[in-house]
Amino acid sequence: MSRAVIVTRRKKEGVKDNLVQAIEQVGIAACHFPLVELQRLHTEQHLPNPTEIDRIIFTSANAVSFFLQQVELDYTTVKVAAVGKKTSRAAEQAGFTVDVVPSAGKENAEGLLEVLRKKLLPGERILFPKSKQARLVLEQELQRFAVHVHAVSVYETVATHADIDVWRQHVHHPVVFTSPSAVSAYEQVMSHLQIIPAKTIAFVIGPVTEQRALRTGFSQVIAAPQATFESLATTICTYLNRGIHSE
Repeated sequence: MSRAVIVTRRKKEGVKDNLVQAIEQVGIAACHFPLVELQRLHTEQHLPNPTEIDRIIFTSANAVSFFLQQVELDYTTVKVAAVGKKTSRAAEQAGFTVDVVPSAGKENAEGLLEVLRKKLLPGERILFPKSKQARLVLEQELQRFAVHVHAVSVYETVATHADIDVWRQHVHHPVVFTSPSAVSAYEQVMSHLQIIPAKTIAFVIGPVTEQRALRTGFSQVIAAPQATFESLATTICTYLNRGIHSE
């Protein structure tokens, strides 16, 4: 079994990817062949004034970044709920005060809702800057709390140009996915190569990405127990080392 994996998430210009670093730190080689990139969306929706909202919800560090690119007013006076530590850190670095973060192991929409249920009051006004591909569960469940939710898409994930020749050479390496969009882009590449990934292992982060990968035909889909790069890297290392030790 190969002790090298392919990372498919986007690549930032001139910066080594945090997930690639986490994987290499546990002794696994990581090839970074990005299949997706993020694009800013210029919203035509009217964003409420900071004085007109009671809380902002961020479900990714990217949402923090792209939201701030959209606004001219200072929203950092508004309380923030963040989906996890990474998102919370990005919001705090931008000047926000974060008072709601799910505990470790519950850093997802469901975990955030569980904490918010104890915090929100009926009638509160929520601003939710998000990805165009974000799950609907958060918006739908928040409506049940009798709060007013203003959701706005500030960015989207799109497929990038993939080097088909490179993928042909690495087609049986384990593949690492951090979003369902990357799985969809991978599926397009395999379709172009006329290959069904029946002998390929997928390592994933998050239940939505896991479900998308399960529909793609991988021989195995291995999900990290926690939604962090460190947990994903440890999962990859444990699985690949187990494969070597069993040979």
